[in-house]
Amino acid sequence: MVEDREYSNSIFEMVWNAAHHDPNYGEEHASVVASMHKIPITTLMKVVRHAQRTPKSVEWNRVSGNFT
Repeated sequence: MVEDREYSNSIFEMVWNAAHHDPNYGEEHASVVASMHKIPITTLMKVVRHAQRTPKSVEWNRVSGNFT
């Protein structure tokens, strides 16, 4: 189970960073990732929304605790 959690955390980090740096990142992008990695789209959209409302000066390592 630890490997599954680490895998999910890696996906969350990738999506968070993409959404954090691209204001056009949305459900279309997240749905591709969700289908490829078998993660619920609702979960990924929470990550996307969080990333887009987080100030640009904040990095993943400061918010990763919210998703791990």
